[in-house]
Amino acid sequence: MTVKITMNDDGIALAGELTQATITQALEKQSVRFFEQKNVTIDLAGIVKVDTAGLAWLLTLVELASSQSSKVCFTHLSTELQNLVKLSAVDSFLPSH
Repeated sequence: MTVKITMNDDGIALAGELTQATITQALEKQSVRFFEQKNVTIDLAGIVKVDTAGLAWLLTLVELASSQSSKVCFTHLSTELQNLVKLSAVDSFLPSH
Protein backbone atom coordinates (compact mmCIF):
# COMPACT_ATOMS: atom_id res chain seq x y z
CA MET A 1 0.00 0.00 0.00
CA THR A 2 1.12 3.56 -0.60
CA VAL A 3 0.32 6.98 0.77
CA LYS A 4 -2.32 8.95 -1.11
CA ILE A 5 -2.09 12.72 -0.82
CA THR A 6 -5.05 14.99 -1.52
CA MET A 7 -4.44 18.73 -1.43
CA ASN A 8 -7.34 21.21 -1.37
CA ASP A 9 -8.24 24.62 0.02
CA ASP A 10 -8.98 23.14 3.46
CA GLY A 11 -5.55 21.55 3.77
CA ILE A 12 -4.05 18.18 3.05
CA ALA A 13 -5.50 14.71 3.56
CA LEU A 14 -3.32 11.63 3.78
CA ALA A 15 -4.63 8.11 3.28
CA GLY A 16 -3.04 4.68 3.34
CA GLU A 17 -0.02 3.60 5.33
CA LEU A 18 2.75 5.72 6.83
CA THR A 19 5.42 3.07 7.21
CA GLN A 20 9.06 2.52 6.43
CA ALA A 21 7.98 0.90 3.17
CA THR A 22 5.88 3.89 2.04
CA ILE A 23 8.08 6.83 3.09
CA THR A 24 9.98 7.29 -0.16
CA GLN A 25 12.08 10.02 -1.75
CA ALA A 26 9.14 10.88 -4.00
CA LEU A 27 6.97 11.44 -0.93
CA GLU A 28 9.71 13.53 0.69
CA LYS A 29 9.96 15.74 -2.41
CA GLN A 30 6.20 16.15 -2.65
CA SER A 31 5.92 17.19 1.00
CA VAL A 32 7.84 20.42 0.31
CA ARG A 33 4.75 21.66 -1.56
CA PHE A 34 2.64 21.22 1.57
CA PHE A 35 3.82 24.53 2.98
CA GLU A 36 2.95 26.93 0.20
CA GLN A 37 0.39 28.30 2.69
CA LYS A 38 1.33 29.69 6.09
CA ASN A 39 -1.04 27.51 8.11
CA VAL A 40 -1.49 23.92 7.00
CA THR A 41 -3.86 21.32 8.42
CA ILE A 42 -3.04 17.72 7.63
CA ASP A 43 -5.93 15.30 8.06
CA LEU A 44 -4.78 11.81 9.02
CA ALA A 45 -8.24 10.19 9.12
CA GLY A 46 -7.38 8.00 6.13
CA ILE A 47 -4.20 6.57 7.63
CA VAL A 48 -4.75 2.88 8.36
CA LYS A 49 -1.26 1.94 9.57
CA VAL A 50 1.69 3.85 10.99
CA ASP A 51 5.11 2.88 12.34
CA THR A 52 8.05 4.79 13.79
CA ALA A 53 9.25 5.77 10.30
CA GLY A 54 5.85 7.30 9.62
CA LEU A 55 5.95 9.16 12.92
CA ALA A 56 9.45 10.42 12.14
CA TRP A 57 8.19 11.68 8.76
CA LEU A 58 5.35 13.58 10.46
CA LEU A 59 7.88 15.18 12.82
CA THR A 60 10.01 16.07 9.79
CA LEU A 61 6.98 17.87 8.36
CA VAL A 62 6.75 19.94 11.55
CA GLU A 63 10.42 20.88 11.19
CA LEU A 64 10.02 21.63 7.48
CA ALA A 65 7.03 23.88 8.17
CA SER A 66 8.98 25.77 10.78
CA SER A 67 11.93 26.26 8.41
CA GLN A 68 9.53 27.79 5.88
CA SER A 69 7.87 30.10 8.43
CA SER A 70 4.72 28.03 8.28
CA LYS A 71 2.68 26.17 10.89
CA VAL A 72 1.26 22.69 10.63
CA CYS A 73 -1.44 20.96 12.63
CA PHE A 74 -2.52 17.33 12.38
CA THR A 75 -6.12 16.19 12.79
CA HIS A 76 -7.81 12.81 13.23
CA LEU A 77 -4.86 10.91 14.68
CA SER A 78 -5.70 7.22 15.00
CA THR A 79 -5.49 5.51 18.37
CA GLU A 80 -2.46 3.62 17.03
CA LEU A 81 -0.69 6.87 16.16
CA GLN A 82 -1.65 8.51 19.46
CA ASN A 83 -0.19 5.55 21.35
CA LEU A 84 2.99 5.65 19.26
CA VAL A 85 3.35 9.38 19.92
CA LYS A 86 2.98 8.83 23.68
CA LEU A 87 5.36 5.85 23.76
CA SER A 88 7.94 7.86 21.81
CA ALA A 89 7.46 10.83 24.18
CA VAL A 90 7.09 13.29 21.29
CA ASP A 91 3.53 14.49 22.04
CA SER A 92 4.79 18.01 22.72
CA PHE A 93 6.41 18.14 19.26
CA LEU A 94 3.42 16.97 17.22
CA PRO A 95 0.76 19.71 17.07
CA SER A 96 -2.71 18.23 16.83
CA HIS A 97 -6.34 18.91 17.58
